[in-house]
Amino acid sequence: MNTGRIIKKTYSENFTIIPNSIAQDNTLMLEEKALLVYILSLPSDWVIYKQNLYKSLPDREGKIDRAFKGLQQKGYINSFKVHGDDGKFIGWNHIF
Repeated sequence: MNTGRIIKKTYSENFTIIPNSIAQDNTLMLEEKALLVYILSLPSDWVIYKQNLYKSLPDREGKIDRAFKGLQQKGYINSFKVHGDDGKFIGWNHIF
């Protein structure tokens, strides 16, 4: 008989805590949520390079780029240009 209950498994190791505000944000597309959850599940010292995302995920580059840009536009990712001591652009820092 279908009771409509959601039965959840309890995890005690190797899991990621995701705020309900992310999971329940109805302004996020599924691809954006999936990418954000994937990124939040990575170690805190992991450096984000788009090439690594392209290699790690089965989606095409364009789909990943669109989800990443959507997360930036919605304020889930803040990206800042990084310049060396000589003033030359050397990369991006992303805050999630």
